[in-house]
Amino acid sequence: VGFCNDHPNRVIHHGSFGLKVHHYDSQDKKLRLHFSYDPEKEERIAAATQSAQCDRPRRNVSAAKYFKDFESSHIVLYNYDNELNIYGILTASETFDDDSAVTTHINNVKLYDEHFKLLCTV
Repeated sequence: VGFCNDHPNRVIHHGSFGLKVHHYDSQDKKLRLHFSYDPEKEERIAAATQSAQCDRPRRNVSAAKYFKDFESSHIVLYNYDNELNIYGILTASETFDDDSAVTTHINNVKLYDEHFKLLCTV
């Protein structure tokens, strides 16, 4: 949990579950959810979009993620640039194999403006 330096009324909570930004209203003395990012939901949407895109109308192809017997976990990191007023959210997953080796897969980086309007996905 942290605070945004340029917006001290924003409380930012991030972790393997994703990222949530709450806005503190000093008049009501309440926290209100301002923005929420769930990497699991994003993956489901992306998988549905990818399987729907096919140049053959009767052919249904979908690629499943396959990690054999490995454990994996999500990582969501954010950074805020106060000169550009841009939030960057990096989503990655780590896979742990039997030899205790860790492989990090960067899924995407999303850039948002100060109002959390999506600017671009890299």
